[in-house]
Amino acid sequence: MSKASSKKFLEALLQDRVEVVLSPVVVAEARRRAERDGKEVLDAVQKALSDLRRKYEVPTGVQSLLDPLLGHVEKASRDALRPLLEHAACKVQAWPKTSSQELVVRELEQRRPTALKGTQTIGLRDTIIWHGLLDLLRSVSEHDEVLFVTADGAFLEGEELAASLISEIDDVLGNPEQLIVKTRLEHATVMAEERLDLLTRQEASMRRAVIDHLSSFDGMRWSDVDISGEAPMRFGIEEGQVVAVDSIAIEGVVDPTSPRVEATAEISISGYMRSEEFLLDNASEVDWVNGDLDDPMIEVDFTSTVQFEAEVVLDGDEAWIDDETLHWVD
Repeated sequence: MSKASSKKFLEALLQDRVEVVLSPVVVAEARRRAERDGKEVLDAVQKALSDLRRKYEVPTGVQSLLDPLLGHVEKASRDALRPLLEHAACKVQAWPKTSSQELVVRELEQRRPTALKGTQTIGLRDTIIWHGLLDLLRSVSEHDEVLFVTADGAFLEGEELAASLISEIDDVLGNPEQLIVKTRLEHATVMAEERLDLLTRQEASMRRAVIDHLSSFDGMRWSDVDISGEAPMRFGIEEGQVVAVDSIAIEGVVDPTSPRVEATAEISISGYMRSEEFLLDNASEVDWVNGDLDDPMIEVDFTSTVQFEAEVVLDGDEAWIDDETLHWVD
């Protein structure tokens, strides 16, 4: 993958939205190749310097000048994978707990990704990668999508997953369409970016739906707002009516794949209280607006914060509230 594509790939990673799981086989092989490439560069430089020494008189200080550069090359080869492996959204999968018996049976039956080459079977590394993928698929939720990025013919027929391997996917994944195979990492990155863009738009729609819904309380009777009855009118206030909804704050989307949103809002309510109840211990939280203490009922206002939780239905970029609960925040 090109440097530009690598940078784009790293930028596409977003913790809690896109997670990259690397097979330990792939990481081990990538490290081996990076160290091999680094060693080849070092050997080539040393060979070129030796050739120069044989042909010309080379100052003795040349080696000391080259040593820092060679040290950087060696370090770069060792650390080639660090930006990816240290990314918060990237993890290396544990080695799959596949029994030796299972590996041997698979080899004897020459089941993909094992293959016959001459008189020998090959594909142990691919088999370990495959069992790691199966382990991963067993752990995903029904809302997850898994991109399997490989160009290895051991797994593919054309650009599709081999039919014999699809049958194994059916055994571990409730919905086989959750697994998407891409043969180029660049294509997988584009697809991940598209999913991120959709999720970002959907989350914005969810937040907007919640804010619009809470704002709609303004002017409503509280008994019509608190449809679940979990936030009854406080302080014995009767005929409470919402006169303002302020300071709406989205605290978070609990689960973007099964959307539930939490928010708080400051609600101002106007209503009536019995005079004797107002005189008890509520004066500090309830404002006397109109009426005389000799009257049986007085008009009052109070402002308090509610905790709002809602399930949100998504249809593309559209979102609306499906179920909700309210609680007063003490």
